[in-house]
Amino acid sequence: MQNIKLTRYILISLVLGIIVGVAFPAFAVKLSPLAMMFLNMVKMIIAPLLFATLVIGIAGHGDIKSLGKIGF
Repeated sequence: MQNIKLTRYILISLVLGIIVGVAFPAFAVKLSPLAMMFLNMVKMIIAPLLFATLVIGIAGHGDIKSLGKIGF
């Protein structure tokens, strides 16, 4: 089981989540706060990551004049 790639883990988890949601809806409702915490953490990460990506992309571009051609 060590050689299973990340994609397979994700697909297996997706299928197990669907099975648990269909077979045990009461248990799935109990996991709702955990799901909301996960989504809120993802939302907190997106803004700084996007900002850092834009800053690094602009700073690493080199020539400021050519940024106008890109759209800035």
